[in-house]
Amino acid sequence: MDQFLSIRPYQDHEVEDVLESLINNFDVLKALIGLQYPKYFTKIPLFKFYVKQRLKYKVRNIKTINDYQDIFKDLMDKVVDESISNFSVNGISKL
Repeated sequence: MDQFLSIRPYQDHEVEDVLESLINNFDVLKALIGLQYPKYFTKIPLFKFYVKQRLKYKVRNIKTINDYQDIFKDLMDKVVDESISNFSVNGISKL
């Protein structure tokens, strides 16, 4: 069973620690900033600090997996609405 430990779903009691870890991960911050504010990452001093503080504020009420999923769904809906103008599926009959 230990072989799957690293890919198992998180449990509610782990959510706060996992979010804290993600907020403190430079690569995660860089990716988020790069997606939202690509030109600010290198040009504005302390922008990473600002984003980190903002993320901490936004996730402060997330205590369970369900809390996270509710917020993430809203974010993904916004991304889809703002970035996808056309969606098509081909080859499904060959699956």
